[in-house]
Amino acid sequence: LNSVTNIGDVAFQYCTALTSVTIPNTVTYLGNYAFDGCTSLVTLNFQPTSKVSNIGDFAFQGNKIASISFPTSLKTIGVFAFKANTSLTSIDLNTVTSIGDVAFQYCTALTSVTIPNTVTTIGAYAFDGCTSLGTLTFASVSTVSNIKDNAFAGTKLTAISIPNSVSNIGVWAFANCSLLSDVTFSTGSSLYNLNNFTFRDDPALRNVTLSNSLLHIRQGVFENGGLISITIPTSVDSIGNYAFINCANFNQIKVLRNSLPLTHLGIYPFQGTSSSLSILVPAAVLNDYKTEWAFYESRISVNTDTRIENYLDEQIKISQNASNGNLIVKGAIGTKLQILNLIGQQLYQSASIVDDVEINLDHLKSGCYIVVIYKENTHKSFKIIK
Repeated sequence: LNSVTNIGDVAFQYCTALTSVTIPNTVTYLGNYAFDGCTSLVTLNFQPTSKVSNIGDFAFQGNKIASISFPTSLKTIGVFAFKANTSLTSIDLNTVTSIGDVAFQYCTALTSVTIPNTVTTIGAYAFDGCTSLGTLTFASVSTVSNIKDNAFAGTKLTAISIPNSVSNIGVWAFANCSLLSDVTFSTGSSLYNLNNFTFRDDPALRNVTLSNSLLHIRQGVFENGGLISITIPTSVDSIGNYAFINCANFNQIKVLRNSLPLTHLGIYPFQGTSSSLSILVPAAVLNDYKTEWAFYESRISVNTDTRIENYLDEQIKISQNASNGNLIVKGAIGTKLQILNLIGQQLYQSASIVDDVEINLDHLKSGCYIVVIYKENTHKSFKIIK
């Protein structure tokens, strides 16, 4: 291929005895179906000063390529480009910006993928059915904004951390991942919707940390999954139809929204979950949730967890004066404070706190109370005992 500048569409399609190809640095165009169906093609090399910027659609579909290091000139991988390369174990995406739909589908020997900081789009079904794919790593400063439908469905991923650059995850994107146990969305996430069936049929899924920018959990997102518990941030406006249906071990959901309007529930979001499911809500809106979520009224109670809820300043500390039992609040400047009993009745409301403060509790009977510190749309709750 020395001195060749263009490899045309279908140029070497079905050359079934071809075993290796080196793309010289003169080639600028690599056409659609160029090496499609070359079932003996094991080795693909690009010269270091390659000028190829695009690999055409179906270009190397159905080959036996074992590993690929893409040149720095390459920006776009076309649709179906390497589909069903069942011997492919590793890829170096280098400075690729777009991975086309179905690009690496059914590359069943591929074990790990690193998405560089140049990639902005991962196409639909791009790694679908890569049944050995156990590790997915994003660059520390990722630019991926779009993970399209079914992109990693049917893989063997065990954990994923979604970077805050991602603003869209398509339907079924991580569905049917039998080993996926941990999912984390980065702080400052750009993602507002979890689309339909994103994590459907993930039986090992136990730990999901949602971001405080999420607005909607759509239909069947965790359907037939292994979730045991989850915390819903204050930002979430709605939980869709069948969102947690048939998560048989799902026994606790903490809902952090503490003001009206409450998080909206779709149809049968908790059908088929544990018979001991408890729904924990802020004390300030306990009765509102019991009214709004009337179908689950008997399962709703006050969240008495003393850990930080949401992302309110972690410097806020409370304690009790050992000599008189008063409540000491530090680091809460610019917030307001409520004291509630366990059925959500307000017993005390402060003005805006301007300094560290000590609050007299003489008017309270002995018992357990909830202290709620509010700042804008977030809050932090503590349990105290007098």
